Amino acid sequence: MVPIAFGLLIGCTLLGMFFIIGDIVPKQEATLNRNYSYRISWYGGALADHDGAELKVLYHPSAFPFLEKRNPRQDL
Repeated sequence: MVPIAFGLLIGCTLLGMFFIIGDIVPKQEATLNRNYSYRISWYGGALADHDGAELKVLYHPSAFPFLEKRNPRQDL
């Protein structure tokens, strides 16, 4: 009985709060050329003041354009 109640407490309260607080929200996306695109995301989801952002440069293979691969080298 105690493990079930503990699991329900974590699953229904704390886990939901972690998703609201720790989410990364995409703000802007655009295509650079045929195989590359970028995505700018804000940290914090619904409750953040959006002071920081994350820039991802993504590679899309020509054979499978629906796949995304994060570019490991990003010289800004």
